[in-house]
Amino acid sequence: MNRLFYCFILMFFAALNVQAQQNPRSSSNVVKTGKTSANSNSALKSSAAYGEIIAALAEAKVDLKILLFDYKEAAPQVVAKRQLIESYQTEIGKLEAMPTTIAPKLTLALGRLLVKKIEAGAELNELTKEYAEEYPSVKKARIRLQVFTEETDKLLQ
Repeated sequence: MNRLFYCFILMFFAALNVQAQQNPRSSSNVVKTGKTSANSNSALKSSAAYGEIIAALAEAKVDLKILLFDYKEAAPQVVAKRQLIESYQTEIGKLEAMPTTIAPKLTLALGRLLVKKIEAGAELNELTKEYAEEYPSVKKARIRLQVFTEETDKLLQ
């Protein structure tokens, strides 16, 4: 009886081994089904830089909701905050479109620089609505945006 039981177990495992050899699950199958794109996107979305931009976006959304208690949609503060939110969303879209090989470069420092770059761009947009290009505050804001842009580009190369 014992020998018969062991024979059945041996046959069972042999059948499993044959089935596993007929249907291998290799990485090439995963690539063909397109499942790697979800994994690659998750690598970018789990980066510190992505998280930093998401945190800044959430903070801007909270600020907008608070502003809407006191101001109407057409108020300059509300319009500026909406433009800032759109800038964050645009930057998030750019990060999601990047290749997965860039994921290790998406550090917390880069995320903070990207947030500062977005905020500098929003500040420049607000200043150019009120002042001419020659105005000192506009020039300073343009320099600030240029430096943040150059530094983020360096880190991403």
